[in-house]
Amino acid sequence: MQRALRKASFIALLCPAWLAAQQGTHSPAAAFHHATAPARATAIDTMALRAYTFFLSGDVLEGRAAGTRGARAAALYIEAQLRRLGLEPAFRGHYRQDVPLAHFTVDDEQTTLTVADRDTTVFRTGADFVIIGGARPAYRGFSGSLVFLGVPGTAMRHRDRGHSLDGRIVVLLGLPGMDAPSLVPDWIRRGAKGALLLVPDSVMWERFLSERSNRHDFVDAPVNDPIWQPRLPMVVAGPRVFRRVMAGVPVDVASLRGAKPFTPVPIGRNAQVRIQGMFAKTPGQNVGGVLPGSETARRDEYVAVTAHLDHLGIMPGLSPDSIFNGFSDDAAGVAMSLAMAESLQGGAPDRSVLFLYFTGEEKGLLGSTYYATVPAVPLHRMVAVVNLDAGAPPATSVQWRIAGGTVSTLGTLADSLVRARGWVDTLSAPRPNADYWPFLARGVPSIFPIPEKNWEGVSPERRKELLDRFEHYHDPADEWHADFPFVGLLNYASLAEQIVRAAANAAPAPHITAP
Repeated sequence: MQRALRKASFIALLCPAWLAAQQGTHSPAAAFHHATAPARATAIDTMALRAYTFFLSGDVLEGRAAGTRGARAAALYIEAQLRRLGLEPAFRGHYRQDVPLAHFTVDDEQTTLTVADRDTTVFRTGADFVIIGGARPAYRGFSGSLVFLGVPGTAMRHRDRGHSLDGRIVVLLGLPGMDAPSLVPDWIRRGAKGALLLVPDSVMWERFLSERSNRHDFVDAPVNDPIWQPRLPMVVAGPRVFRRVMAGVPVDVASLRGAKPFTPVPIGRNAQVRIQGMFAKTPGQNVGGVLPGSETARRDEYVAVTAHLDHLGIMPGLSPDSIFNGFSDDAAGVAMSLAMAESLQGGAPDRSVLFLYFTGEEKGLLGSTYYATVPAVPLHRMVAVVNLDAGAPPATSVQWRIAGGTVSTLGTLADSLVRARGWVDTLSAPRPNADYWPFLARGVPSIFPIPEKNWEGVSPERRKELLDRFEHYHDPADEWHADFPFVGLLNYASLAEQIVRAAANAAPAPHITAP
């Protein structure tokens, strides 16, 4: 069976029409002929978008989970398309970059949290607390006295004040979120043994538990990412642990709200977290190609187009469909990027354009974080990043959000191009939820254009029909459909190409305007 699948995958890489015939899909053969024809287009073609998304979201790729044969097949397919288009390899003569992925599987029976004062209470993972995970050092047990640092806001105001946390466990009410890049390194510098993050609300806790997994993927190499790859061991705990830890602890509500100074509170209890499990390697690959710039003086500067090649893979036990195909997330982004690579060759911009396809996005931006740590070209020569990962709109959006657009002139450039088309947009602050983040965190102007669901010429009734039919984020129903209207994806790609071309021709280059 595995041998047959490998053979089928290889044939499908060479001929998407063969795959269409095998799956019984009644789509025009011309759609797939175009994807393999050695043409140099001057405009984005919906036939190419259909072909790329068809193969990448097909069942034969088994959902493209990072580290699986489906993800490897996707990487090979993307490399084949870059070669066909004549793009140069991004990684010193190679189109693929090996990414040292690994995972840690928590043993729920042997992983415990113990809270002790005059009495001792033992909690087990999976019900009362969960491991956050991170870099390899985050999977070590820890113990120490508990100290309450309040909520993320009070912890932020109290950081870098020199108070030692040596031998202590940080207790925080809530999750650090966007404050993690400041808080986690501060806790490590001050000697914290670990962190206990409390979620007292039962509804929020149940939602958190529903999304947990006892498998934690990470980059098994040094990367500077305190959000997704913290080196400090941390656990998140629910209402039962909250009540046990905080019972009788004096808390000044006014200080938590910032109305008066907050002082860390020694809780007077100790905690021990015992973590048991197994490590395993699951290597992955990023893929990249370069379209050289047309201006000799600026050819060594780059604008990057990014998308992720992975999705969620197979979830055993689901019926009748256990494959998460990921048509909109992110076969659509990869397809737009490949179509842009073809279209831009009709007149290459001044700067070079770097097309990057990352693994492990769904596991915590793993491939993009590794690439940003070990880049193909120095980051100071990357003048802009445009990320494509906002789904596949089934109609043309007239309203956009430019994530990350508030902190660089790349955002204002994108804003002007959106409005020039008669559309509207908002510039929003960056968030660590997509592959543009590792670049922006390292000072590279980076944006994530997101089409909102306000569509041109679509009635409310038709809008509901389109959403019911095609809106299936992180669901097995997010599949390729022959009747999917590609006009929205076409206009998304067209706008992205315009932003990329403008950034690659801009003088001066885009730059960061806010921290």
